[in-house]
Amino acid sequence: MYNTLIAYYKVKNQIVIPVASSGIAALLLDGGMTAHSKFKIPIVVNELSVCNIKLQSPEAQAIRDAKLIIWDEATMANKYCFEAVDRLLRDIMKTVDPNLNRIPFGGKKFLAGGDFRQTLPIIIKGSRADILYATLKSSFLWSYVQKFKLITNMRLTNNSSENYREFLMKIGNGTLPTQSFNDVPDFIEIPFNMWQPLNKENVFENIFDDFEKCHACPDYLNGRAILCPLNKDTDEINQLASDKLPGNYTDYLSVDSIEDDGHNTHAFQPEFLNSIKISGLPPHQLKLKVNQAIILVRNISNRKGLCNGTRLIIKGTD
Repeated sequence: MYNTLIAYYKVKNQIVIPVASSGIAALLLDGGMTAHSKFKIPIVVNELSVCNIKLQSPEAQAIRDAKLIIWDEATMANKYCFEAVDRLLRDIMKTVDPNLNRIPFGGKKFLAGGDFRQTLPIIIKGSRADILYATLKSSFLWSYVQKFKLITNMRLTNNSSENYREFLMKIGNGTLPTQSFNDVPDFIEIPFNMWQPLNKENVFENIFDDFEKCHACPDYLNGRAILCPLNKDTDEINQLASDKLPGNYTDYLSVDSIEDDGHNTHAFQPEFLNSIKISGLPPHQLKLKVNQAIILVRNISNRKGLCNGTRLIIKGTD
């Protein structure tokens, strides 16, 4: 839908600014960028945050000329990001008409899309109330929003059983009965016919059938993925897949020295530091093979498709 709107405005030689809250979602938009990159939103935001775009810059002029701004996965972004962009657009558009400074988003057509039943803003160690308070619905801007709903789940219209579709919709709508488990409320019981005892080997074989023959084919890998709730399960399945690849491993080690600041330089031994696994960072010893699939964990270049979550294939090692 977003790309259809983008194409419609481009045919009329009009400018559209498509952004998304994450790099992967931005890749799906024609000419898309992350919202933080396009609007120069601070990484750490609060109620007083402002975007770092000068009013006479080319970026500001592009915003003045834009007929539509699209923000995908808006439900994932903190409300302060939208309020910072609102202040930016008001400041930019008041140079065209001072009255636009009093209109949300400077009078620009602003399309924000997303599903509040999915991932909400991440608040470290935040309670449910803290997370809800950080959503767009808690912003003063929400009162100006005109809501449109897409009610058909296109991902579940094909190749899914009716019971599975209804089960997912009930979870999303909050109408599925819950129960307590070990004095913890809000547990959902998964029907017996929708799960099986975990066997990583069987799961891998079911998803990646004929892996030994097709492991080097991008189309084969692009249509398959296994999601795990725990990092240790991910590591075990990744190791299982890597072991099935032909060839030998090439080891890459991280820097394992400590800067000498004159205080407690040897408080932690390198062996201990090397054993620490941090989410979002590769392990100390990274073992790779040719034709192995990997995932990028940093936003390097959105325009080249190199962003957090992009899947790549190793074509050579040294």
